[in-house]
Amino acid sequence: MLANKAFVGRKIEKEIEVDCQEFKGKRTEELEQKAREVADRVRRDGREQLLPAMTPIERRIVHLALQDDPEVVTTSRGDGFYKRVAIVPRSSQEPQEQTTAGS
Repeated sequence: MLANKAFVGRKIEKEIEVDCQEFKGKRTEELEQKAREVADRVRRDGREQLLPAMTPIERRIVHLALQDDPEVVTTSRGDGFYKRVAIVPRSSQEPQEQTTAGS
């Protein structure tokens, strides 16, 4: 954020992004792994599970990680910036309630 503020008024093609010690890649892997673990639990127990509140970018990672899973579906729950992702058995979801990666 500070680096982008320093360039206000100057022409830059895209915002500056700082990734210290590959944090973003590691966080993405962590979220994908957590999504798969919780999806396994949902398949085993047959009950939905809620993940902790996340930013929109983090929620999208979870949605994308499970989008092709034939047994579970993801949906965002809550209001505001920080929402939670519910991982739900596909058989208990109505088709119009399924959420895609854009939430």
